[in-house]
Amino acid sequence: MVVLRRLAGLIIMGLLATALSTSAYDTGSNVTVEISPNAELLGVLYYLAFGNDTFVIDRGGYIKDVEVYFGKYRDSDAVALVRDYFSGANTIPERDYRLMVLEYYLLLCSEPPRS
Repeated sequence: MVVLRRLAGLIIMGLLATALSTSAYDTGSNVTVEISPNAELLGVLYYLAFGNDTFVIDRGGYIKDVEVYFGKYRDSDAVALVRDYFSGANTIPERDYRLMVLEYYLLLCSEPPRS
């Protein structure tokens, strides 16, 4: 029950992040690559909770930027919620499944795709 309440809190934080910003990169053509702010926030929280583990791909400068901008939040409640949520996952498939479920709900609550 506690995990569900914390998960709900994490989802609410994701929704707030969606309302505050959008992330997009224009490739200079008619194609725009967009990353959901919820997915990016989850990635940042996950990195702060676990560092460079199996699910963190080092993108060079990006990880450095995450450290610079968000490293001071490593001990925040949101990071503690992520650690707690994944604490019962003892294998890579269990962790992968939990990550998939979290991302599904965060993306489900994102803005619909623009056409």
